[in-house]
Parts: sequence; C-alpha cells; structure tokens
Amino acid sequence: MASTSSSDGSMGRIKSYKNKGLDAEELRRRRETEEIQLRKSKRDEEFSKRRNISTMSESPFGVSGEQRFFEDTPLEIIARSVYSDNIDEQYQAISHIRKLISVEEDPPISDVIRIGVVPKLIQNLDHSLPPAIQFESAWVLTNIGSGSHYQTVTLIDMGAVPKLVSLITSPNYLVREQVSTCTLIFSYFSALQDKELTLALKAQCCWTLSNFCRGKTPPPNDAIVFKCLPFLPQLIYCEEAEILSDVCWSISFLCEGNNERIQRIINCGVVKRLVELLMHPTVGVITPSLRAIGNILTGDDVQTQFVINCSALPALQLLLDHPVSSIRKEACWAISNMTAGNKVQIQAVIDCNIFPKLLQIMEFSEYKIRKEAAWAVLNTTAGGTPYQIRYLANIGTIPKLCDLLSIQDPKILLVTLEGLDNILKIGQETGNQFATQMEESNAVERIEILQNHPQPKISHISSKIYDRYFSMSPDSTCP
Repeated sequence: MASTSSSDGSMGRIKSYKNKGLDAEELRRRRETEEIQLRKSKRDEEFSKRRNISTMSESPFGVSGEQRFFEDTPLEIIARSVYSDNIDEQYQAISHIRKLISVEEDPPISDVIRIGVVPKLIQNLDHSLPPAIQFESAWVLTNIGSGSHYQTVTLIDMGAVPKLVSLITSPNYLVREQVSTCTLIFSYFSALQDKELTLALKAQCCWTLSNFCRGKTPPPNDAIVFKCLPFLPQLIYCEEAEILSDVCWSISFLCEGNNERIQRIINCGVVKRLVELLMHPTVGVITPSLRAIGNILTGDDVQTQFVINCSALPALQLLLDHPVSSIRKEACWAISNMTAGNKVQIQAVIDCNIFPKLLQIMEFSEYKIRKEAAWAVLNTTAGGTPYQIRYLANIGTIPKLCDLLSIQDPKILLVTLEGLDNILKIGQETGNQFATQMEESNAVERIEILQNHPQPKISHISSKIYDRYFSMSPDSTCP
C-alpha cells in the first residue's frame, strides 16, 4: 500500500546494501568506488610463480627505431646493451633477458644476476623512465624473484621491493598490473616472517605494506595481501607514530575490497587496537585508524557488531568534538554506517546518547559534516523501530530534517523526504504532533514546491506527503 511503500523501500535499500553492496551514496556507503578491472583468470586462480613466456610471448609495448636481435648473443654482450643510453636498444636487451628466464626448465637466473644487470633493472623502475622500460624491468625482476631463496633474497637486499611498490601509483595501467601481481613482494613478506623486526625493518615493512595495499586499478593480488596480514598485530602495537600511521592506512585500504577482506582483518585481532588509536594524540594516526574503523563498519551486521563490541561508540562520540573538521566528518560517517545496520545497532547508538550531538552538528557545522551527520539520522528513520523513530522526533530531529529540504543534493533530498514520511507515519498513531512540528518549521511550503521537482521520485514522495498530511481535501486522510 502507499502508506508503507516508502518505509519498505528504505528498508529494502538497507538490506540490499548489506547483502549486495551498493554505491558510495547509499545507506552503507563505501569510502571510495573501486574501479576494479578483472585480472587474467590464470593469475587469479594459481598466482603462478613466474609470468611464463607462453602466457604473454610479446610485450604489449611497441618498439620504435631499428630492431636489434640478440639470438645466440653472449649474456655479457647483452648486459652492455642493458646499460646502453639508447632506449630502444636497452628495451630490446631487457626484453630478451625476460624471455630467457621465462622458460619452464632451468631458467638462467643465476647467470642474469652474475652479469650485473640487476642494479640497472632496479634503477629502471624510476618514475621518470618510459613505461615500456619500467614494465620489462619489473617483469624480469619478478621472474628473478620467483627463483631460489638466495635469488629472492638477493633482490630484496638490493632494494628492489620499495622501487617495485612505488610503481603501484604509476599512471600506466600495464605497469601497475605487473607490480600488483609481483611475486617478489610476496616473497618479501615471507622472508620477514623469519626475522625479528627491528624498528627500521618495521618502518620499511609498514611503508611497503601501505603503498602496496593502496593500489586499486588493478587491486593488489589477494595472495600477497593475505601474506601481509600476520604482520599487522605486531606492527600496530608499535609506539612510533609514523609506523602506526602506515599500518593503519594499510588496514583501511585492505578493508575497501569486500567483506572477506574485512573478516580477515577482524580475525587478525587488530580491531580493538584500532579503536584505542582513535584516542591517539597524533592526527596522523587518528585519521587512518578512523578510516579503517569506518571501512570495517561497511561490512555485514556481524562485522559491524564486532566493532561496536570493541567499545568504538564512546571513542567516536568523543571525536565528534575533535578540533579537526575532517575527523569530525569521518566520525559522523562511521556512525552512519552503524545506523545503517540492524535495530540492535541503532539502539546502541541511542544508548550512547550520540544523536543529540549529531543534531547539533546538523545545525551548526559546515555542510560536508552536516551531510554525514544527516546520514546517521536518516538511516535510523529508514531502518529503526517505531520507538527509535519516535525517539528521534522527540529530541528535535524534525526541524533539522526540514532544513535539509532546501539543499540541492537530490539523493539527500529524497532520503530526507522518506525520513520525514516515516516519522509522520509513526505520528499518526498519536494524533500526529509531528505534522505540527513540520508546519512550524515552514516545511510544508517547501514540500509543496518540491512536488514540481524534475526528479520523479522526489516529486512523487513530496506529493504523497503533502496530500496525505497537509492537504485540506476530503480524502487527505486516506491510507
């Protein structure tokens, strides 16, 4: 029936978001929309140790200039071409080496290390060089790193990993893809498991982890990501603010993928520490820990409840008064993810007495913070019980929502109208004093105007609210 369609639609959005994952503007909004492109299925299924020549026999980069062929050329001669100032010659030499060590049986990796080209290949990862050179050099290093333990450690000791990880931010997709599946990074974290992490090694590990997890197009390979996770519990208890910042950013990036990643983070046992870090004196630590908590809260109801059980609400409540506006905004966003949960989670927010502060923010803060606070309230009007919705109305929510009817954001406008509609439905049970509050807030005139809004959904619900609760026509009280 018309009297329940808005409520049912709002609840449907919540359930759909929980189960299927909607876009960043819906009730449970992800921090960023990931432009994920599919990687080759063989790499996804097997995470093969070496990018074999049979998988991609030729580089996707074209070569200009005179072709030079190295068939039957001694490696020592090829090494000279690797160090050549001629980019085309250098490219062809590196490409030939890549093909040599991509064979299935007995690849001459040791010989390639012996001729001394590895330092040059690492140097070639510099961002100022052509993507074709970066791509081929990274590919060769990947194949060297997939060799014996000694060969892998040799590359790590030469500093190849930080250079490779830095290419996660390359503007060239093919370069980013090559790095995102690099087994050398996997081996790097494997090697660290056997070491006692000194402060310097922790710093390097956190920097590497943070930058590697930052990649989105393509996303980092899950096999490498999951290899990183055992380091999180020991790194997150470090006292160095810079290390804490890097590890918290790593966790926040890892939680942007899907609920499986979120669950793996929870299983690592770091959530309680993340909540503690919300009270850290350094903004550079608070910001990523808050982002990580907010991203975990985008998970399912069980994952959301886990964060609540770690006493996140009192910490978030304190952050609503933080002097840094971006932290106040993120705290509102995290709370809005809780109120997009189930009724028990909404009640937890009520019991913590957070809504009065959110209403204060909606009245006095800058728009970007007001909007996040509004989402926390609007989610409750969509998914709360009649008691919870009545609670909101009784603490002064209606005038704050009516103020939102003047903004230009169609999505906020639509959900605000749905929220007011839900409140008015509850008010019908007791003579609808809530409709009177809306009249006193000058909302009726705005709703009347919104009946002519260009977006059909907004005009439809505006007309429905106006006709049902504020029209003087004889059938205005019909269900």
